[in-house]
Amino acid sequence: MKQFFTFCALLSFTLRVAGQAGTDFVLTFEDTAVIHQHYYTDTILDSASIWQIGMPQKLFFDSAFSRPNALVTLLDSSYPSSTAASFILDLGKLPGYFSSPVLVFEQKFDFDSLKSGGYIHYSIDKGQTWGRVTGSQLRPTMGEPLTYAPEWTDFQSNAGPKDTLPGGNLYVTGNSLGWNKSSLSFICVSAFDSTLWLKFTAYSDSAANGHAGWMLDNITWTMYPTINCPLSVSDIPKDHLQIRPNPATSAFEIALSNQAPGQYTLTLTDLMGRRVLEKSFYGTAVMMRRDGLSDGSYLVRVVNDKTGDSFTKQLIID
Repeated sequence: MKQFFTFCALLSFTLRVAGQAGTDFVLTFEDTAVIHQHYYTDTILDSASIWQIGMPQKLFFDSAFSRPNALVTLLDSSYPSSTAASFILDLGKLPGYFSSPVLVFEQKFDFDSLKSGGYIHYSIDKGQTWGRVTGSQLRPTMGEPLTYAPEWTDFQSNAGPKDTLPGGNLYVTGNSLGWNKSSLSFICVSAFDSTLWLKFTAYSDSAANGHAGWMLDNITWTMYPTINCPLSVSDIPKDHLQIRPNPATSAFEIALSNQAPGQYTLTLTDLMGRRVLEKSFYGTAVMMRRDGLSDGSYLVRVVNDKTGDSFTKQLIID
């Protein structure tokens, strides 16, 4: 007998605050109390009860990442055409200080390419306004709730989704070819004491048919306090700083694009603002090793010694 939970009772968009600021959690869809605290949907977000929690029972979605349960767009049926279905992940109240939280999750998807897919929005005002996620970390935003757009990254490819909706939001489509570990990284969040929500949406147009949809599992939320934040948007000129691979396990390259060769100083700080490494180099790229660096998130800052131009990006050591 299949078991699943659908939360369609509430029509109100008022959610409970999920834990205290700085509290980490792991959502594996086994613990009902944790599910109720962080997961929410209703008949407005998901009128056909597409999102279901339980044991997946279809060809490509045949088991959870952490058995037995996962969050699936229909446990035993294909994703229907002309359908949009959403749920909200309530990440709780942000702390009263700069923070750089990271959401890591396992996902499988099987969508009709360019005819169906899945995307994520975020809100810091309980759904009154929604912001986009991007594939480029620390990108300054205009008219968005947060100064720096959160970045969606796939651990296997070191890149986020490559397809973009007309409104500019990234989305996944096609087939993931198995489980993919992904992350959603926020940098220098200053929305003190606000409640952060993520809205996951699966959708299809009238031509889509016969695909499994989207499956999520092992959602982990980690809050990192940050002291060493950029002072202004001009301190982060879009995509000039690249880190490959990111997340990194051993060696990684830090490279500047669209910049002239020169003398640069690289500093690496943890998210408490403690400097853990400093290195000078000439050119536009340098190879680094993780020697002695613990798993976690770090802020990489590269400064041109002559002009003072600076470039900043988050590095994840895994």
